[in-house]
Order: sequence, then C-alpha cells, then structure tokens
Amino acid sequence: MTGSDNVDIPSGRSVLLVPFDGSEPAEAIFPFIPLLASDSCEIVLHQVVPEAHAVRGPLGDEIFSASELQRIAEARAGADLARAAEIVRDLAPNRPIEQVVTTGDPAEQIIAMADQVQARMILLSAQGESATGRHGFSSVAGRIVSASPAPVMVVRPGLGAPSPEGIGRILLPFDGSERAARALPLAVYLARRIGAPVHIVTVVEDEETALPSGHGTAIDPRRRMEASADTLNRARRHLESTGATLLRQGVPASWKVLTGPAAAAILDAIDARDLLLITSHGRTGSRWVMGSVAERLVREAPAPVVLLRTPPEEQEQPA
Repeated sequence: MTGSDNVDIPSGRSVLLVPFDGSEPAEAIFPFIPLLASDSCEIVLHQVVPEAHAVRGPLGDEIFSASELQRIAEARAGADLARAAEIVRDLAPNRPIEQVVTTGDPAEQIIAMADQVQARMILLSAQGESATGRHGFSSVAGRIVSASPAPVMVVRPGLGAPSPEGIGRILLPFDGSERAARALPLAVYLARRIGAPVHIVTVVEDEETALPSGHGTAIDPRRRMEASADTLNRARRHLESTGATLLRQGVPASWKVLTGPAAAAILDAIDARDLLLITSHGRTGSRWVMGSVAERLVREAPAPVVLLRTPPEEQEQPA
C-alpha cells in the first residue's frame, strides 16, 4: 500500500517498522529483519517524501507543478519500497508486509507511523536521508529516538550481515538508574526472541568515586583506595541484583564492572556479534546521555545498537 492512508494492522499482531529511503546505505538494515520479525510479525516498510513545490523558470513561468513533482516522488518511493519488499520476502518469508509512503518531515512522519501502527520496534539505518539527513545522526535519528513510542534499532552501514550463528549476546550498559532499569524488559524480550544471553556492564569513572572533587592530593592514599573500593563494591552489588533479576526470569545473564571513561570502556567491551542495548538518558549528572556516550556508541560500535527512549524530564529516585 502507498499513500498517506491509514495502515490496516490486524489487532494482536507485532509490528516492525522499517523506514527505507531507497539508498544503498539504508540497505544495511535488511539482514537484521529476520532477527526481529517473528513468524507473526507484521513488517511495515515506510518511506517519507518531502512536500513538493512548483519549479518556476527565470520569468516566473511554471515548469513543473507541485502536484506533478509530488506524483513523481511518490512513484519513485513506491518503486523503492516494492524493491525492498522483494528483498524482505526472501529474507523473512511468510511475514505480512505493508508498503507505506507518506509526505512531510522524516522524523515526524516516522514517529507518527510508529505510533499509528503501534510498532514494537523501529529498524533504522544510521546513514541515509531517512535516518540522518544532511546534518548527521542527531538530525533525524536522534529526534526519532527522543520521541519514538518504540525502541529504535540503529544499524551502521559497514557492519555486515549477522553471522550464521546469529547474535552472540545482548550487551546492556547499566548505570543503576531507574531509567536504565527500564531497558530490562526489552532485554528479556530480545534475549528470548534472538536466543542470546544478556551481558550487563557498568562503568566506574574516576570522577564518580565518593571523594570530594578537588581534594585528591589532600586525601590519604589509603582513604582514596577505600573510597574506590566502596565505589566498585556498590557497582558490583547493582550488577549482581540486576543479573539475578534476569536469571529469575530464565534469561542467561553475566555481568562485569568496567573502569575508565564510559564510552571508551563500553566500546572496548563490545564484540562484533553483540547487540548493544542502551537508554537515551542515564543517571542525572551522568555522561551516559544522548549526544555524548549514546551517540558515540551509535557512531563507533562494531555492532548494531538498540536505543530505548527515557525522557530526561521525568524524575527518578537516587539509585
């Protein structure tokens, strides 16, 4: 189906929304569709075209009307989606596929479509106009993550298709906050869907110890070591509690405390067969936020990344 009509999604069905702009980089998402689309999953292929404006000559005469250009853009988008549908049918046979073309701002249209079809997840390429526009990740994909009603899986072109063995593990960075804990149900769902264990990590950065800032040189080395040990122990307790929660739900889990700058430590821990699951915001005052750690992980991680929206304006209790 093309056009801006409502999408008829049967009730009780799981929906995977796949924005696709027809570009070669955006094709990187296709091999990951079978991992996310269960046998009962509805796949919605979606392309957004800009609103057309008439083209006029030097003397103001109309060369192409807005309606004519709109028809051309929608026809090209329809052809892109038809080609994508053929690829998807080969990769994930017997899944119902809808093809939808809408007009307007890419981020707004994708968010609206995700809400309309009640998408379980959005599968998005980290490159291509439908994902990033002209101004990089934060231009469109960042806006989608910040407002999407569904988690967003971002695939960076160049990662290649998943290995024949599939996803090795789901890597879950966890900073102990309530926002980060909201990723646990999604981690359970993905672990059961993909058949992969969950590996939880937390990062202890030097500035996050219990020592007052600016007092490093004045504090006895023994007290410094004790404070660092306390910080590590608290981090381990958080991880053990979180891991136990997953184990009680029948999900294989492991955990580890990392040290150093958050982004670098997490990047070092990622394996090419991982699926990285992160929240868009972390603990208040932490640098685990969209635009810093999360954005760097999307840009540099050698694995696909699932981002779960956690609104920054919501209040949370200290971890």
